[in-house]
This record gives sequence, C-alpha cells and structure tokens, in this order.
Amino acid sequence: MPTFADRLRELRSIRGETQKQIADMLAIAERNYRRYEAGEVDPTASSAWKLADYYGVSIDYLLGRRDYLLDAEGNIMTKAAYESLLKLARAKEALAAAQAQFDANSVSEMTLDGDQR
Repeated sequence: MPTFADRLRELRSIRGETQKQIADMLAIAERNYRRYEAGEVDPTASSAWKLADYYGVSIDYLLGRRDYLLDAEGNIMTKAAYESLLKLARAKEALAAAQAQFDANSVSEMTLDGDQR
C-alpha cells in the first residue's frame, strides 16, 4: 500500500512541479516539505488538507487509505483520467493567457478614436 510520502511524490511528479513550489504553496520551508516526501515527518492536519485540495484528491487517497482517486463530484477516477484533467487544465490556462496577451496587443494597436494604426 502506498504511503503518504509515495503519494506526495507521485502527485507532484504528475503535475511537474518542484518541491520548492509545493513548499511555497504551503508556506513552509522547502526542507520541511522534503521531509514529508522522504517520510521522515507527517504534515499537520492543515497542511494535509491544503495538499489534498491543491491536488484535487481525497485525504484518504493522499494518506494511502484508498487506491483510487475521486473527482469533485465523488466519482471514481483513474490516474490516467486525473493526468488528462491536469493536462486539460494547463491547456486552458495557457489559452487564457494567450488570449489575454492577444487582447492586450490588440488594444495597444488601436488609437483613442478606435481606428487601427
């Protein structure tokens, strides 16, 4: 059965994030987060909830008590489906950023009376 440390490493790896990024999100020192992943210490209840919310998984999954993921509605989800949802979310964020950049460039190319330069 996977441990809490195993699940943390797995989820962070799936998301392609660094230990520092997760430590910053939790507002803890990176060395403390590394100790979570090494299995040397357990997080506080507050940190465990933040991690579960951040990764979109249940506390039971994070703690290794369940071998399946649950989506926001409580439906069972495979790891492949979770990875696909993360890719879709990243693509959506990238599209929104590109759209915002495009909109900003379009506005800067217009004169005050609305004519194109």
